[in-house]
Amino acid sequence: MAERRVSLPISNKRVEDILMWRDVQKSGIIFGSLTAGYLVLEWSGYSMLSLLAYAMLGILGGFLVWTNAAALLKKPGPPIPSFVKDGVSDDDILKVAQKLTPAINDALGVVHRTITGADMVLAAKVCGALFVIAKIGGCFSLFTLCYIGVLAAFALPKVYELKKDEIDGAAAKALEQAKTLYSKAEAMAKQIPKARATDKKTE
Repeated sequence: MAERRVSLPISNKRVEDILMWRDVQKSGIIFGSLTAGYLVLEWSGYSMLSLLAYAMLGILGGFLVWTNAAALLKKPGPPIPSFVKDGVSDDDILKVAQKLTPAINDALGVVHRTITGADMVLAAKVCGALFVIAKIGGCFSLFTLCYIGVLAAFALPKVYELKKDEIDGAAAKALEQAKTLYSKAEAMAKQIPKARATDKKTE
């Protein structure tokens, strides 16, 4: 039976091939390198802030050396993006703002419904998610969380491709149960009286 390939929702085909282990040797080298890098960073004792500062220091030093060496040797300097040299225009800012506005408004709508209690089910979801994030953040360092993301990216898509039918069946059952629980929770939330502003009578 021919292997049924799963496509990932990413535009870069090379990245998809790496994550799906199409070339086992290449994927193994990259995954092994990332694992080794994680172990070195985790055991080094450096914080994310210090590593970012050192990285920026290295990049800045590299640009300074490259620029001065290029001037002495009469060679082209390092490639610098046009927006760094010339800045950005009002049109550029407006285009970015137009793209971000719908997402920002959606996020603000979620915040409003959550903090006002207009959607108690949503508020419960947010509280639960924040609690889980707090617990996970207390158990793992930032490096470990990033590596867990890498591990999931390399493992979960391939496992899904190999066990697609079994996973789809289990997911369908779980979704039905989740819908049932959600309906019950929504019905209970509707029974909770919402706060109403009371008019005070003044004599």
